[in-house]
Amino acid sequence: MENIDKHIDEDIDEDIDEDKDIGNIIDKNRTRTCNGPCCLGIVKPITEFGLNNGKPRSPCKECNKFIYKKCRNDQKKIRDDQQQKERDEYKPDATIMKNCKGPCCNGKMVSLAEFDINKGTPLLQCKKCNIYLCEKSKRKRQKAKNKLDNKPEVIITMKKCDGPCCNGIMVALSEFGKNGNCLRYRCKKCCNMLSKQYKEQNHDKFKIYRATNKEQYNKNKEKRKLNYNKDKILAQKKARLKNIDIFIKYLINHLRLKDKKHNRECNIDVEYIKQLIQTQNNKCKYSGAELIWEERAGIYQATIDRISSDLGHIKGN
Repeated sequence: MENIDKHIDEDIDEDIDEDKDIGNIIDKNRTRTCNGPCCLGIVKPITEFGLNNGKPRSPCKECNKFIYKKCRNDQKKIRDDQQQKERDEYKPDATIMKNCKGPCCNGKMVSLAEFDINKGTPLLQCKKCNIYLCEKSKRKRQKAKNKLDNKPEVIITMKKCDGPCCNGIMVALSEFGKNGNCLRYRCKKCCNMLSKQYKEQNHDKFKIYRATNKEQYNKNKEKRKLNYNKDKILAQKKARLKNIDIFIKYLINHLRLKDKKHNRECNIDVEYIKQLIQTQNNKCKYSGAELIWEERAGIYQATIDRISSDLGHIKGN
């Protein structure tokens, strides 16, 4: 290793002066030949080389990894060979006895020939006990797997409600609302009752808020209309996947809302877009890729774009 390090330092000194800064050394446009075992003289950019005291190493990163793995494998082989030699050379007297602390023997005296060796010293357990313990651990793992496979599924249909109406009574799961992926700890009846009470108590506050923040209130009102019934929205999404006309209507409605906000016109309809599909052979005007009229189709999902961004979504634009 010392000879390799000297060779590396000589190569570095030829290419780079010691007085230069690290920022001047690492230029992305610079190249360097790698004399490692993987590359064998291939020219590579200087970013592919690691640093050693602010200077790039002579073998690249790939070659260094290869050398490191090779050294580890060689060391492992040497270790295994040494252990095998110890086992072959270990020939104890059968007359000498030793106490075995394994589960089979339970402290009985066993001859040294029945013990395996580790770094020149015999183990605490004999060969039979070691085999028994290995099989036992395998059996335990197998039993745990079988339990998981044969475990009956417990279907929970009821849940305790901590609301003011129920007072700890068990209620069906369908009566509980969701908070993200989890169920609420109060049923729908209790939640509705509490919300009514809160509205009655803070009725004056709501009036003052609506009077002061009319614009924000109207915006939130539109959002509530869109997110009114989630089941309806899911059913509409499924229908869009089956029928192209419904998907086109969905796109047009979405564009109309956008144009309303920016005070633009929108007079396109389903028949007009179908004519465009036929004229373009169901392909994108710019890329030439085939369009997919479905939701979540990735890059090839169809969209309705404008020619000039100043005008709205009008026929001819």
